[in-house]
Amino acid sequence: MNREYHRWYSPSLNRHMDLLIFGHAGARALVFPTSMGKFYEWEDRGMINALREPIEKGWLQLYCVDSVDTESWYCWWAHPGGRAYRHHQYFEYLHNEVLPLMNQKNSNPYLITAGMSFGAFHAMSFGLKYPHRVDRILAIAGLYDIRRFTGGYSDDYVYFNNPMQFIAGENDPGRLAALQHQRSSSRWATPIRSSSTRAICPGCSGAKASVMGCGNGTVGVTTGRTGTAWFPCICLAMLKR
Repeated sequence: MNREYHRWYSPSLNRHMDLLIFGHAGARALVFPTSMGKFYEWEDRGMINALREPIEKGWLQLYCVDSVDTESWYCWWAHPGGRAYRHHQYFEYLHNEVLPLMNQKNSNPYLITAGMSFGAFHAMSFGLKYPHRVDRILAIAGLYDIRRFTGGYSDDYVYFNNPMQFIAGENDPGRLAALQHQRSSSRWATPIRSSSTRAICPGCSGAKASVMGCGNGTVGVTTGRTGTAWFPCICLAMLKR
């Protein structure tokens, strides 16, 4: 499997940013980590191994990006306006720096955004913000109204980065047509009790992994409070175009 590590100084964020690329061809997927997660999260938690077959066959190429959540929405000591602006800078980095790299590496026009938990918010928000660039959104167990992070504060940077607000107010015909073209999958988990922290999914070549491993079309995510919560299998969802 092709694996590439990239790091550069981002002019959008004024700091170094890291990312990992898995695969050599196929539909491109912009992959977000969970809340305050890192760019190597999907690899560490077994998702890359679960997707090994489609990646190695050239059906899918993943671009696993880092987050700046601790500098934006999760930077609780900062003013909500500043946190929203930092998030705006993060999306500028993705749009103006990461997407051009993806275009340079892979000419396949199909683009997916994917994430779970707070990564689902990023996947949904970025995909809906740039509907002309994103063809499919895979967002699982996410929060899509960021106002709970702002304590009621709102400005343009909050509004235009909050799907529950900017989609409700969307009236541009071109953008509406692009949004209608998109395919979005957004699911919530139903927690169940389980003592297992691992699962095996025959549909994903029998991959075995903790936390984000697959089991018969579902994904098991272990939490300290509810045991294992089961989600629709993101591995299979990525391949259904």
